[in-house]
Amino acid sequence: MSIRCHRGAAPYNAPLKGRRNAIASGKPLDCFNGRVFSALCQRSLVYNTCREDPGVDRLALQIGPQGDVVAIASAGGNPLDYALAGPRSVAAADVNPRQNARLKSKLASIHAPVFDDGFALFGNGAHARFGELSADVLRPSLTPFARH
Repeated sequence: MSIRCHRGAAPYNAPLKGRRNAIASGKPLDCFNGRVFSALCQRSLVYNTCREDPGVDRLALQIGPQGDVVAIASAGGNPLDYALAGPRSVAAADVNPRQNARLKSKLASIHAPVFDDGFALFGNGAHARFGELSADVLRPSLTPFARH
């Protein structure tokens, strides 16, 4: 089973510089929406928690070993929970690339040589050696965008 985090395909992922060329449709409302999204999300993590109950989703969708799941990344909580059901694959994407980066960070921590280190980061929310762990374990496995 694999978990993949895909960069959102929405035009709002483009850098602010050159924004007018990034809006595919060129419609005024799309341009306005793109500017508002950039103003709110350019350097922040938006909706870093979810109110959904992925445990209920797993039961309702009957996710199993032959299943493929596509989900909104939402900082990674739901896609990682769906993975507990053991589907063939889980693909996640979010219009906010910071949410994708958060999921990638969580995946890197899960694959850390010492599980307790990864759990301390995202399960407990703190680690005495965060700087060292981040530099030595997490950052090397992240995409350039997720490193920042």
